[in-house]
Amino acid sequence: MPPLFRTRILSFVFMLATGTVPLHVSGTYINFPNNDTIILKAGEFIIYQDSSYYATRDTALLVPDNLSYFTTRDMNLKTSQTYDSLYQWAEKKPFMNNLLRLFINQNAVNYVESGPDIPSYERYSAFAGKTIRNIRLAKLDPFGPGINDTIFLEETGLERFLNSTHIKTRDKVLIRNLLFRKGDKLDPRIIADNERIIRQLPFIQDARLIVIPVSENKVDILLISKDQYSIGFGYNVGGLKAGKFELYDQNFLGIGHRIKAELLYDYNQQNPGGYSFAYSSENLFGSFIRAQAKYQNAFDTEILGIEAEHRFLTLTTKYSYGFKNSVISTKENFDTSLSVYPLRYYYQDYWFGRAFGLSNNANRVILAARFINNIVYERPEISENEYHYLQKYELYLGSIAFSKENFYKMQLIYNFGKTEDIPFGTLIELTGGWENNEFFDKFYTGLEISNGQMFPRFGYMYLKLGVGGFFDQKLFNQGIVDVRARYFSNLLPAKRFQLRQFINFSYTNGIRRYSNEQIYIRNNNGIRGLWTHQISGVQRTTLNFETVIFSPYYLYGFRFTFYTFADLGLIGSYKDKLIDNTIYSGFGVGLRLRNENLSFKTLQIRIGYYPVLPAEYSSHILLDIAGEKYFRPDRFDFYKPELIEYK
Repeated sequence: MPPLFRTRILSFVFMLATGTVPLHVSGTYINFPNNDTIILKAGEFIIYQDSSYYATRDTALLVPDNLSYFTTRDMNLKTSQTYDSLYQWAEKKPFMNNLLRLFINQNAVNYVESGPDIPSYERYSAFAGKTIRNIRLAKLDPFGPGINDTIFLEETGLERFLNSTHIKTRDKVLIRNLLFRKGDKLDPRIIADNERIIRQLPFIQDARLIVIPVSENKVDILLISKDQYSIGFGYNVGGLKAGKFELYDQNFLGIGHRIKAELLYDYNQQNPGGYSFAYSSENLFGSFIRAQAKYQNAFDTEILGIEAEHRFLTLTTKYSYGFKNSVISTKENFDTSLSVYPLRYYYQDYWFGRAFGLSNNANRVILAARFINNIVYERPEISENEYHYLQKYELYLGSIAFSKENFYKMQLIYNFGKTEDIPFGTLIELTGGWENNEFFDKFYTGLEISNGQMFPRFGYMYLKLGVGGFFDQKLFNQGIVDVRARYFSNLLPAKRFQLRQFINFSYTNGIRRYSNEQIYIRNNNGIRGLWTHQISGVQRTTLNFETVIFSPYYLYGFRFTFYTFADLGLIGSYKDKLIDNTIYSGFGVGLRLRNENLSFKTLQIRIGYYPVLPAEYSSHILLDIAGEKYFRPDRFDFYKPELIEYK
């Protein structure tokens, strides 16, 4: 095909994808509005509306003059002014000048939040009911231009080497993760849900489904996916004498399977070393079943487990089911024993659910059942009011739930630039059940209500209330009241930086819990950076504030955010008024560092001041360096019947 003709074809397809060109199939003409000619070099891209075009070769595009767009060249021009002034300042400082040119990439700009004006699926509403003629794939390297962000980083020698060693996700793996096929009628909700599902795969950094109209009633679907570099390692510290090393491949040989190996150590244990292996698949044989097998041998504990689950992926998914089986052999110290006692038990868990759509929108009613069987072979003597996980029991649970869920597509919330799917909606779960226990039988009932909404001028608010427990011998035991609230603000500009405010509140109260059941006010369950087990009780309330500052700068592809935090917490026993207890608190600053192209956890460095600490601490100033997992907001889809967790 001659280059000029190919360029015209690409230009025409581009304008069709933007939806701005009136196409008259029944007539003999196509009306082109006034347009600009944009030249993209290989490796450059253009962002327009909610889509993007990545040029794999030099390309000329005719762009309607009424279309807002942003190109790689615009980004570099806008950014160069800031960096020029920075380099001028450092010019007479040889050390700073060399440092800047060594570490700082000059192609970073701010991300400006457009706001979640409409749910994700409405972006595809104009194509509803059209026939899908063809499905095309475009796969991007881990290191290089992104799909829909406004950041373009020059590829370094190291990044080119890593791209060459990376095995891209195989085409059949991506096709297996599609919920539609050629010839199907386009459903906007299915397309939006499918984009989210692919984006949440652990080996995919980001994904975009673009609808390209090809006639009055036919469309093509283009899937643009960007891999994460799948090989990674990590180191988690659980204290001065405990921790673990891990090595993993999130996308083994490009087939979408995950392998992981861990080396564990804890010098507080009699046998201080150990190891574990795990193998998992996110979509086993294209069935959308997530499966995992795991073996661990560490600290006198041996665990062999296998599990599989199929969840309610979309509003049209009718069935959810799964199982989990674990064989556990370990040793523990008990108050009733003078030395460590061997334990051996077998845990079985099975569940099944059926969803019923109420209308064309996101409303569903779900019925589900679950069976848990805890078979204990070896343990010390225990009473009926302790160590529930070592009691022999069969638990039967049933739930009826109402679910309504949609998503907004946003950025710079819990991540560093990739598209984030923020759920909003309502979930109401009523669960009841019966436990055949070796000591006495008991009945369980629980109710959970959650709601999340985005307010355009205020931000995002999430609320959840849970109440549940067992009735046995006419008493209410193992009860819990759990209240949680989360908030994050809109993205606030501060020159080249962006800010968000986060506020979390929680209240947990245990009612006649077992004697060994305690909750703590440590780290993520109260005061971050506080790892002690000496602060415990049965009721707790916490309030956490965090201001996050997203930086536009990069260090070899690593983006960083600064944050300040203030945490407050109260914890007490049954008899105490919670307000009469000591107020624990922590105040400080931190830095998070992450490269979205890599599968590593976020590196977090935090320093805090803690006015009140247990005697085991020698200083009120604590430094914490650890890997942090990507936080996913609570969903409003039903999973399986569950007891409200006391933690």
